[in-house]
Amino acid sequence: MQGVGQQRRAGKRRGAVVIAAVALALLAPAGTAAAGSTGPVPAGQPAAGQPGATRGDDGPARHRLRARVLATLEGTDVARALNRHGDVVVREASGEAGVWNPVTGRRRALQGQGTPMDIADDGRVVGVSGTELVMWDPDGAMTSLGIPAGEERVGLASLGEDGTVLLSASHMVLPPAIAHPRPLTARYRWQARTGFQLVAGPSDGYPRALNDEGLIVGTGPTHGTAWHPDGGTDTYTASSADVSRTWLNAVNNSEVAVGAQERPGRRYTATRWTAPDTPQELADLGFGGEARLINDRGWITGTVRTGTDQVLDNVPAVWDPRGTVHRLDEMLSLPQGTVLESIEALNDRKQMLVLVRETSGPRWQTLLVQLD
Repeated sequence: MQGVGQQRRAGKRRGAVVIAAVALALLAPAGTAAAGSTGPVPAGQPAAGQPGATRGDDGPARHRLRARVLATLEGTDVARALNRHGDVVVREASGEAGVWNPVTGRRRALQGQGTPMDIADDGRVVGVSGTELVMWDPDGAMTSLGIPAGEERVGLASLGEDGTVLLSASHMVLPPAIAHPRPLTARYRWQARTGFQLVAGPSDGYPRALNDEGLIVGTGPTHGTAWHPDGGTDTYTASSADVSRTWLNAVNNSEVAVGAQERPGRRYTATRWTAPDTPQELADLGFGGEARLINDRGWITGTVRTGTDQVLDNVPAVWDPRGTVHRLDEMLSLPQGTVLESIEALNDRKQMLVLVRETSGPRWQTLLVQLD
């Protein structure tokens, strides 16, 4: 159940790779239902002014939450990157890449035939062209950043506001007694001053997200890990002795990280860490869950498990800064003939990219959703 949430700025974020949507159509705002289930405020809720604390209209008096569709991206592909202005990077059926704001309707083209994967607030975009890492400037001009030495291709890429790029790169090997080559994948940090630097080798863990100061989080051999820009690391502890592993999916600019813990029976618990040794279990519906994204205002998205007739199902969910959990399927009016799949991105304006699947076939739509 381990999620793949690549977040660059928790304040903007997303999932990992952006593969785009086509045939873009603007929808009228949809009606919404009442807020979903609630749970207790986690122990250790930070005080005002501390990392993860509530502020403004996110204060303790807020109990109800609504969600409305602002726009939809039609097509067979999905978009998973969103900046704080609501700009989405897309790749159309023609192979052309661009940046589109579904609310304002503004669009700009990205040079070349690359696949855009992440976008900064100032309009810079990172992605892959062929086998190389590339970056587009705000005017859409593309620059190749190359590929780490010894690797054959770049996979996923995520961008922080300071210009740090977290990427995966791989090469093929032919192990003894195995008939076919298989890829070995490592994770790297790229910065303009230093170029490519190895963060974790194929067996060293799975870095998966970064914030705007270059702090990278993910999974070590058994526990959640943070990789600092200076080369230091932190291990994120469990909340009880029966937890076999922890992992991190996202981190915001206050260094509040989110992810999950695993207990016997593959029971997962959504968890927030305000520091490596302060795990705070998030409320769920009684069957577990996983936190995947967090923004700078302390809003968290992920999944919770529901139980009906002894069958467990994962449902996209939102935790407000108090720790109250809200089921998205109970708040959002979906386009006819679709079902919820996942929340792919979250920004500081409480806008989300939500992936839905058409029930009539293997087609997908990406919705831009506003939380109110």
